[in-house]
Amino acid sequence: EANIPNSYYFEVGEHKYLGLSTDDQYQIKLNGLDIGMFTLEIQKTMNEEVLESFIYTDIPVALNTAGTLALNDNGSTLMLDIEGDGDVDFLINPGSPAPPDIFISVLITAVKQLSLPKGIEQSLLSKLENASSSLRRENSYSAIGQLHSFVRELEAQSGKQIPEHEIKLLLEITDAVLAKLKQ
Repeated sequence: EANIPNSYYFEVGEHKYLGLSTDDQYQIKLNGLDIGMFTLEIQKTMNEEVLESFIYTDIPVALNTAGTLALNDNGSTLMLDIEGDGDVDFLINPGSPAPPDIFISVLITAVKQLSLPKGIEQSLLSKLENASSSLRRENSYSAIGQLHSFVRELEAQSGKQIPEHEIKLLLEITDAVLAKLKQ
C-alpha cells in the first residue's frame, strides 16, 4: 500500500505479498471474492532471515466472507465472518486447522448466493444443515453420509441449474471437509 511508510505490496499470479515495518501495529482485512480456500502465511524477518512464521492453512471462504487479523508478536487470531454481515462466526489460531463446521457454513452461504430455484436450494441446504447438526452431535459418520448426498445432488444438477464452475468450487470445499472428517 503506497500510503503505509516502509511497506511494499506486489502480486505474482494468484499470490499476493505484503511487507510491513514492525514498528507499528497493523490490522489486515480480507474479503472473499468467490467460494474457495486460501492460505495465509505471515513471516517475521530480519535481514532476509525468517525469525518466526504464522500460517493459516486451507481456510474456506464464500463471496463476501470477511476476515480480520490484528498483527502482533504472537501471530494473531483470524476472525472470520462467513456471511459478511459484521458478526464474527469463527476464530482461527495460526497453525490450527479450520474446523469442519466452517466448511459447512461456507457451503450453506454459497448455496444461498446461487439464486437457485427454491426446491433445489432447499434440498441442498437441508443436506448441509443435517450435516452441520450431525457435527454438533459429534456424529461425523452421519455428517459424511449427508455430505455425500449433497455431492450426488450437486452432480445431478451439473450443467442444468448450477453452472459447472460453481459446482467445481462447491465440490472443492466439500472434498476438503470430507477429508477432514475421515481423518
